[in-house]
Amino acid sequence: MKLSWQILCLLAIWVLSFASASVCAASPPMPPVASQADASPSARMDQYTTAIQQAVLSNWLRPDGFPEIACKVRISQSAGGKVTGAEVEPDCPYDEKNRMSVRNAVLRTFVLPYKGYEDVFRPTVVITFSPTGG
Repeated sequence: MKLSWQILCLLAIWVLSFASASVCAASPPMPPVASQADASPSARMDQYTTAIQQAVLSNWLRPDGFPEIACKVRISQSAGGKVTGAEVEPDCPYDEKNRMSVRNAVLRTFVLPYKGYEDVFRPTVVITFSPTGG
């Protein structure tokens, strides 16, 4: 009985390995990214700030009860994207705890996206932080 259970487990692992491979193979391709030459300066800046927003969001520890509203954050950085400072804009409706969580997420990110965005790099950039990433 013990041997048949082990065989059953091995068979299940084998089947699942094929199932996950087929799921991965069936994933839709990533949409093409516009090249720098194809994108307007405004579109490039939008791509850049979106990349920064995503990097910050991935380093954010969401506090309980965080509001589902957006807020502007001013980020200072040196060449190469190293974060040197972060300030939540004064008109942001977050309370102090939530403001600190966003500021800390920026500081925790430490190095912002830079490679590929050299043409739109700015030492100070304002992003719209949104808890939903949108």
